Amino acid sequence: MITLSLAENIYPYTIEHVINNVALSRTGDLTIALPSGSSSSYYLVINHRNSLETWSAFPVNLDVNHQSYDFTDGINKAFGNNMLVTGNSCVIFSGEVNQGWHCGFR
Repeated sequence: MITLSLAENIYPYTIEHVINNVALSRTGDLTIALPSGSSSSYYLVINHRNSLETWSAFPVNLDVNHQSYDFTDGINKAFGNNMLVTGNSCVIFSGEVNQGWHCGFR
């Protein structure tokens, strides 16, 4: 389960919506229902219990139809290239128990 937040696409990037307990499939896919009134471009913010918070590299245009964003096909899909290549996929960094800062964390 992850928490998916939608952050405004302009500074100060205020979190507008938080969707808790989003289930991921075994392939990492997820489906969400957008909150009513949502029809804009947002940064996608992923939080998982022991992983570093990861933002999409750019705002994603979300609407009531269909939109997808694949974090797994390039580290450049995360803000600051904040992912790791493992095999044929990119993954978010894990092992961060308390969301604190640690020197030397790869």
